[in-house]
Amino acid sequence: ELDEKRIKNMRNYMLKSVQIERAVAPIIAQCLEGIEKAANEINEKEDTLLVIERYKSGFTPPGDFPFEDLSAAKTYDSNTQLSQPAMQQIHNHLTVKGTVSGGKIKKRVGIFGIFSSNK
Repeated sequence: ELDEKRIKNMRNYMLKSVQIERAVAPIIAQCLEGIEKAANEINEKEDTLLVIERYKSGFTPPGDFPFEDLSAAKTYDSNTQLSQPAMQQIHNHLTVKGTVSGGKIKKRVGIFGIFSSNK
């Protein structure tokens, strides 16, 4: 008796699912037709010009970034150290307090502070 009820409910579930899918199918088809119509109306050249015209600022475009030519290999003595003052300065300031979250370090009291009396 319990199995029969379970099987009957499963059958009703399947039938209801099919009914809902059939009711939704025309809506999905209509959406797909709208998408297809909109895609067919796209004009690449005209749309590009519209975007450029709408978002142009009037400023001249920035120049290219200069780059160091690394194709010419330089030889260094083993006694000569490369000068890296910028990296040395960065390493001198890498402490716990110097990090973004390091300034916010608090002593934890209890489990997540729920037993603390600082309320």
